[in-house]
Amino acid sequence: MSPARPGPQRAGEPDAVPYRGVMVQLRDVQGSVVAHATTDAQGQFTVAVPAGTYEIRVDVQRAVLPRCEAVEATVRANQIARVAIICDSGMR
Repeated sequence: MSPARPGPQRAGEPDAVPYRGVMVQLRDVQGSVVAHATTDAQGQFTVAVPAGTYEIRVDVQRAVLPRCEAVEATVRANQIARVAIICDSGMR
């Protein structure tokens, strides 16, 4: 999630932080939620799903902020797909 703190960024300070403890949803091509996971302390998650194409969304529970982009991921059989989801914290 970025920005990590309000105001101008200072040298040596990270401009982003992990989005911890948030639910991530995987949706099939029809838009149905087929799996979900919760991010860990590093903002990462894992979920086992069949091969296919999925839209991945962060569930912000109807909150205006943060704004998180939905990303598409194609999962191939017996492979790990990696995605990066960008969230705007709204801080300026």
